[in-house]
Amino acid sequence: MAGGGAWDMNLAMGFKRNWDFIREKFRKELAYELIFGNVGSQEEIERMMSIARVEVLPTVAMIIQADSDIGCCFKKEVLLARRNAMFGRLAEMAGRDGDALTAVMGSNNILAITVGDREIAVLLPVGGGVADEECVRLSINYARYIKVHLEKDLDFTVTASVGNAHPGFRDVKNSYNEARRALVSKFYKGNGSVIHFNELEICSRERQQYFIEFENLLLESMRRGDWEKVPLLTDELVDTVVRTGNVHPDTIKVRTLEMLTVLSRAAIELGGDPGLLLDLKVRAGLEIGEITTALELKTWLAGVAGEICRFVRERQSGTAARAVARAKQYINENYARDISLDDLARHVFLSPFYLSRVFSEEAGVSITDYLKKVRMNKAQSLLIGTDKPIAEIALAVGYKDPNYFSRVFKSITGKAPHQYRKGAGK
Repeated sequence: MAGGGAWDMNLAMGFKRNWDFIREKFRKELAYELIFGNVGSQEEIERMMSIARVEVLPTVAMIIQADSDIGCCFKKEVLLARRNAMFGRLAEMAGRDGDALTAVMGSNNILAITVGDREIAVLLPVGGGVADEECVRLSINYARYIKVHLEKDLDFTVTASVGNAHPGFRDVKNSYNEARRALVSKFYKGNGSVIHFNELEICSRERQQYFIEFENLLLESMRRGDWEKVPLLTDELVDTVVRTGNVHPDTIKVRTLEMLTVLSRAAIELGGDPGLLLDLKVRAGLEIGEITTALELKTWLAGVAGEICRFVRERQSGTAARAVARAKQYINENYARDISLDDLARHVFLSPFYLSRVFSEEAGVSITDYLKKVRMNKAQSLLIGTDKPIAEIALAVGYKDPNYFSRVFKSITGKAPHQYRKGAGK
């Protein structure tokens, strides 16, 4: 008898463990069915509620998101660990009968599942004839209560977004979608926020002119080699975005990637390695989707723009001196021709803007002034060493207009060509 009683007890305990496991699976399945709108008939829902021991169907969906910073927002393993820690703490909370929230809702009526790498969805029965305004107030209070409870025992903050109450079991998905849309506002509100769908402002998805303005300023700074100004401009851009505050974060991210594409193309023209810049662009496209706040975007964008500048500077440092030397040689050998900046840039394989800048830095004079100097030196030799007419000498050193040649010659030497020749003959 004793042995049989022990066996019966073990069997009963094993059955209970299996039944608890099945019940928990049904609770999660019910939550997924409600959130994603895959609900069947009323009878099917009631059957699932019975197995899951859910007495009242949820009406409000919340999303609890683990906050991050630029140091971990791209680390999936960290975000998953934070999500799981939140889920475990919430399960403990739902298992305590004396907890304020479960005392009101009933622990069996609170459903929670993991969604995404850093989020959990919480479904609560808020409503039952309560006025809409009261539903909103209660929902926000419940979200704040959950947030405070979680943050008390975790080493990171959380953000909670809340949808409206939707009494029909087929409409819980609408509350979840509203909570998802509300979560986007975290971009402006920052970490640790509680956001209700009804608080959202209308965000524009139109292209914003200030992106183009900052894009031009960044291009100008890169082409001038004003590297220190680039992160200042990216900071100012994000500050302008936040100050405006009415642009949808998805639009901001798309415009940011478009701007980085333009900067990358300019970097290639300035000598940056195309392969490195392509890798950076691909990585940026993956990373920007994980950014949830303007502060994260600000730090990240300054870093990416700084990398683009570094690629250009590293590549330019070894090529600038050689390019200027080749440009000087080309001018010395072709001074009689009509040399354009574009021709010279093509010869040394640099962009015209970059060549113009590095030539001035390396040679100490502009390309135009260097060409004038070479031509005038040759003209001086011809005036002294030959009897050629001044018009012929002008043509020989690249000037079709003898009068213009004379003006340039005098501006350089202080004397007109015929005076220089006469003075040299004495």
